Amino acid sequence: VELSVQNYYFSFLFVQVFLVVSVASGALAALGDTFKNPAEIPTILAKNLPKASNYFFSYMIVQALSVSAGNLLQIGSLLGWLIMPKLFDNTARQKWTRNTSLPRVQWGRYFPTYTNFACIALIYSTVAPLITIFAIITFTTLWIANRYSMLYVYKHTEDTGGLLYPRAINQTFTGLYVMELCLIGLFFLVRDADNNAACIPQAIIMIICVVFTALFQILLNQAFSPLFEHLPITLEDEAVLRDEAFERAQAAKWA
Repeated sequence: VELSVQNYYFSFLFVQVFLVVSVASGALAALGDTFKNPAEIPTILAKNLPKASNYFFSYMIVQALSVSAGNLLQIGSLLGWLIMPKLFDNTARQKWTRNTSLPRVQWGRYFPTYTNFACIALIYSTVAPLITIFAIITFTTLWIANRYSMLYVYKHTEDTGGLLYPRAINQTFTGLYVMELCLIGLFFLVRDADNNAACIPQAIIMIICVVFTALFQILLNQAFSPLFEHLPITLEDEAVLRDEAFERAQAAKWA
């Protein structure tokens, strides 16, 4: 269930948060000139698309500050710990259960949020490099808050066998592909003084980069796909050796 939620939630975030905002920002700017010269719409979109980065600057900072503050303060848990026992807990067992129960992590919603941040930072790093600074601030703040929460706040009840991380890596490639496609489109739109395409070689290089990126992702998954379902035999051998060494140490101790 968590793996399925990760896929669907990332798709929703990428389309709703990134694509809709980016396309709408450029489309609204182009509506005024649509009827004047429809042939200029791609150029107008290329010029106005970077302006959508202003929204993502504030979006990433607000998300980082709000999420990190919520993780550190834990207002809901604090109120529940102070007020709820007085209203609903009548026995010692109920009070003990509430005091010892920790909130659990919903991994299916946890990973896609940060994967989407990474995709946004990758895509806009070419058309609005300033977003790199905001991405560093965002991920640093979230790392500090989430590190504290993972150690002292949350309880881990669902085990996905480590499959969430490689899936998040594959989803991050979405940002790479969109970034490369945006660069290809921008290079093809560049015109010189004679209104001729001026960056055809750069566009061809980016097309080659897309092909190599896809090949790298395929080879990466082929290399690590056996580990998604099975542990390497070397780990089993090491575990057996450690067990044997422990048994010998225990036997020598009792002898």
